[in-house]
Amino acid sequence: MRWTEAELSKHLARRAAQSAPVAAPARRRPRKPRAVRLEASEATIHEAVVGHLRIRGRRGVPWFHVPNGELRDPVTAAKLKRMGVRPGVPDLLLLIEGRLHGLELKRERGGTVSPEQIAMHDELTAAGAIVATARGLDEAIGLLEQWGALQPATRG
Repeated sequence: MRWTEAELSKHLARRAAQSAPVAAPARRRPRKPRAVRLEASEATIHEAVVGHLRIRGRRGVPWFHVPNGELRDPVTAAKLKRMGVRPGVPDLLLLIEGRLHGLELKRERGGTVSPEQIAMHDELTAAGAIVATARGLDEAIGLLEQWGALQPATRG
């Protein structure tokens, strides 16, 4: 097959474009690295709070986590819903001197309380429970100390 004059010129132009040297990208000034603040996830905070409760928890103060979250297969989720699992239950529940305390844990920045959590917290408070949201580990430990759930920390 022979090329027409137009096809040949098109072909040669394409080859020239493919083999043309590529211009180097303009050099940019290197950026200074920004200080990165690592922030603990809600799960990491939760595990640290549980660690404090295991080590420093006061005798006679039962506490537990209701595992309402996490992904489940639809069959299990439906079964748990029929059994009474409700959204919005605080992350940790403690019984201190006969009164229920609920502790909701959130990251220091960006953690938001959902409408379901707000509704459940209001319902628990109306029934006489004490419910609080802690942002970060320090705030959570402070609340547990204030409530009397933890033995004093030993300094040494």
